[in-house]
Amino acid sequence: MISAEGKEHIWETVATVLMDEGIPSGRILLIRDVTEIRQMENEVNRSRHLSSIGSLAAGVAHEIRNPLSSIKGFAVYFKERLSGNKEDEQTADVMIAETERLNRVISQLIEFAKPLDLKKEKVKFVELVQHAIKLIDADAQKNKISVRIDAAVEMPVVEVDPDKIKQVLLNIFLNALAALKESGKLTIELSPGKDNLTVIISDDGAGIEKADLPRIYDPYFTSKPAGTGLGLAVVQKIMEAHGGRINVESIAGKGTKVFLYFPL
Repeated sequence: MISAEGKEHIWETVATVLMDEGIPSGRILLIRDVTEIRQMENEVNRSRHLSSIGSLAAGVAHEIRNPLSSIKGFAVYFKERLSGNKEDEQTADVMIAETERLNRVISQLIEFAKPLDLKKEKVKFVELVQHAIKLIDADAQKNKISVRIDAAVEMPVVEVDPDKIKQVLLNIFLNALAALKESGKLTIELSPGKDNLTVIISDDGAGIEKADLPRIYDPYFTSKPAGTGLGLAVVQKIMEAHGGRINVESIAGKGTKVFLYFPL
């Protein structure tokens, strides 16, 4: 059922008949909103699933990394031996580039699988946002994408791991840039509340298909040709380690909103 605010809700109904000495004397109909309960159940199941995948993936990744180093070493060796033959040198360069790409994927996989070691500090969140924006500024300017920060004058200090949160922001910003066309808009809103700091990252890009939304946190699910599918899985893991959470709302063709909630 869709609420007046446009959000989807799950309702559970229970009906029974009241009996008085074997004679029906009335009926009871109980209707309750179980949306949050179902969401929590799904999150628990997803966490268990990801934990199993992570343990398996870490072992496989370590086994792959050693022979991969050998392959790269042989590729470099053959490039030197075949120096002067342009076609063979190009083939060797492709081998080296591909092994380096695989190594990056494996590094991301190991990072995803291992337990997080948070080094928390008290920081001004807007400064983390500004730092992450600097890392994408060149690409944004190249594609004429405007980036705007909307923050209150007085912002509370938050206790987070700065490096991990920069990784969260950068992953989301890069996803937004990939979805945006020229002259698009990327907006970051910081809204402090009583118990949480809410960060809303909005873009007016391509959006996400409704059928894909439930799978965006799954490892290796990606709609990008060169993507690894680990970006949002890592983001979710970092947010949960901070006691926070992430929520994504998107409409295909209209844009995406990513909500980050940090406890104060």
